[in-house]
Amino acid sequence: MMRIRCKSRCGTVSRSFHELGRAPYRAILEVCQEGIICLDDQSRVLVCNPSAERIFMMSRPLLSSLSPVDPSFQATDEEGCPIPPEAHPSQVVLRTGRPCLNSVQGVKNPQGRTVWINVNAQPLPPQTPGGPAGVVVSISDITQAKELESRLRMEAYRDVLTGAYNRRYFQEVLRRATGAAERFGHPMSLAMCDLDRFKQINDTFGHGSGDRAL
Repeated sequence: MMRIRCKSRCGTVSRSFHELGRAPYRAILEVCQEGIICLDDQSRVLVCNPSAERIFMMSRPLLSSLSPVDPSFQATDEEGCPIPPEAHPSQVVLRTGRPCLNSVQGVKNPQGRTVWINVNAQPLPPQTPGGPAGVVVSISDITQAKELESRLRMEAYRDVLTGAYNRRYFQEVLRRATGAAERFGHPMSLAMCDLDRFKQINDTFGHGSGDRAL
């Protein structure tokens, strides 16, 4: 059963959350495959549905105790850089009163695994001089898609046998490096190493031994 807590400076938003406790709305939240989290104007979790628990692999009490401004809530962007609390979609909405859509983030679950999510945040009425009364956040688990993307990127840029970057990646990096050197007038060096007589390993011990040597 979904628990609803109502703590807000605005009585209207409290009444709105009480509406969610009615059977039709509760059923919708219970069966929704997207995680739904509602926060008040102080970034306190008021509502979270079972899908949010499943995505974050957290119990409802634990999930309800967290907040995007909590130092223990660590999220990274697609480049692996930490997302500061003020840049979290919910905080952007509370600050600006405007929706913040399609934010891709990586968050660590209690098991230490990175879960990739797509976050959409919308302001809750009524709008007040101090901003929206709260924010509703929908969360989609895109971990499988991100892991597939990572595997495809690895296959495109890395050698299958050794995991070393391949010719395609080298050419791309070389193009970027020479372009930057020309733009900024910086010197650039290129070092190359080679394995002499490696063919003898293959010829003498077989290609399996050559693969293990690599």
